[in-house]
Amino acid sequence: MSAAFQPTRWTLLQRAAGDDPVARERAWAELYPNYRAPLIAFARMQGFDEGGAEDTVQGFFAKVVRLDWLREADPSQGKLRTFFLSRFKTHLNDLRKHERAAKRGGGEVCLDLDDHANEVAQDAATDAAFDREWAQTLVHRALEVLRVECVGAARERIYQIVAAQMAGKEEETLRSQADALGMAEGALRVALHRMRDRFREILRAEVRETLPPDGDMKAEIRYLIQIL
Repeated sequence: MSAAFQPTRWTLLQRAAGDDPVARERAWAELYPNYRAPLIAFARMQGFDEGGAEDTVQGFFAKVVRLDWLREADPSQGKLRTFFLSRFKTHLNDLRKHERAAKRGGGEVCLDLDDHANEVAQDAATDAAFDREWAQTLVHRALEVLRVECVGAARERIYQIVAAQMAGKEEETLRSQADALGMAEGALRVALHRMRDRFREILRAEVRETLPPDGDMKAEIRYLIQIL
C-alpha cells in the first residue's frame, strides 16, 4: 500500500476522538472533507436546500464532537461510511422531532405516521445519493494521489489524458495525443495502460481503508463501480 494512505481512515477516526488536540485537529482536517459532500447530498435528498444542507452537516459534525460519538466507532462493526451515515440519520431524526415539537407546541413530540412512512420510502434513494458522493470522493482522492505522483516525473501530460478520459472529456485521438507528446502511438498506449493500472491500485487502497478488517474488498469495488 502506498505510504500516502497512512494512517488509515479508521486510525484517523480514533485520532480525531483522542485527547491530543494537535492530532485531533489534523485528523478532523482530513476526515471532514471526505464525508462532507456525501452527507450534504443525503441532506439535499431529504429536502434541505443547499444552504440548509451545509448548515445541517456542520451542525452534525459539531454534535459528533460534542457527544464524543467517534469514541463509539468500531471497525469490527462495519464500514466507515456506514458509521457516519447512521449517526447522521440519528441527527436528522433529532432535528425533525424538535421541529415537530416546536410546531405543535407544549414540547411534546407527536409523530405523524404518514410523514414517517414517507421518510422510510425515501431511505433507499437517499442512501444511494450518499453512496454516489462517497464513491466520487474516493475516485477524486485517488486521482489526486496519482496526479501528485506524476508531477515532475514527465508523466503529467499522460495523467491529464487519463483524467480527461475518466471524466468523459477526452476528444483527441490517441495518435494526435502521441504526436503532441513526441511519442509513438504504441508507447503512449502502454503508458496509459500502466497509469490506469496504477490508478486502480490507488483506488483499491482508498477503498480498503474504509472497510473493517474482514471487509469484502472485491464486493466493495464492484459496488463502487455500480453506484457510479
